[in-house]
Amino acid sequence: MGKIERINIKDVELKLNVNLARYTTIKLGGLGNIAICKSISGLQELIKKLNELKIDYHLVGWGANQVLLNTKKYLYIKLDLSFDKNILKKVHDSYTLPASCPLNLLTSHATKFGIKGWEVFTGIPASIGGAVYMNAGTALGEISELITSVKIMRIDGSIYDYVPREDSFSYRNNNFVKDGEVIIEVTITHKGLDSSIP
Repeated sequence: MGKIERINIKDVELKLNVNLARYTTIKLGGLGNIAICKSISGLQELIKKLNELKIDYHLVGWGANQVLLNTKKYLYIKLDLSFDKNILKKVHDSYTLPASCPLNLLTSHATKFGIKGWEVFTGIPASIGGAVYMNAGTALGEISELITSVKIMRIDGSIYDYVPREDSFSYRNNNFVKDGEVIIEVTITHKGLDSSIP
């Protein structure tokens, strides 16, 4: 039994030698190993274990611009963190959301209530964590304009809050998440309400 096969962690679903294409929006990928993390505590244990076993890992967002290579040398990690969707039943000054929250949920919320500013990520197939990592945007702007804090897990499993500065983002990139670290939570604000938005 290999190193990856020995991993057994609560809230972590380990899938071995599976078709990775199903985890990408563009449906491209080979056979490999992936871990679906359903809790922060599960992710903490997994990250610590992988570093202890010296197993490389790569985070998978929605895979809109990813091809998941056919390899058993490392483990792909996908976040599937639940949250109370009641937060989207009304407008708030800011929203603290798990990194795995889909942007299309936020776009629907913005359209329903006429929230300004969130049009910068309309139509982008991504999770909010992936969008922050790549500073996703459209011709209307970038998501970095709306982010007030990012919760990040270090490679030792510890967690810290990062408050973006003027130099924290560049075009389609962030300048603060270090190798091996994982965005687990994002706080996003908006630019008010516009009654003309349907």
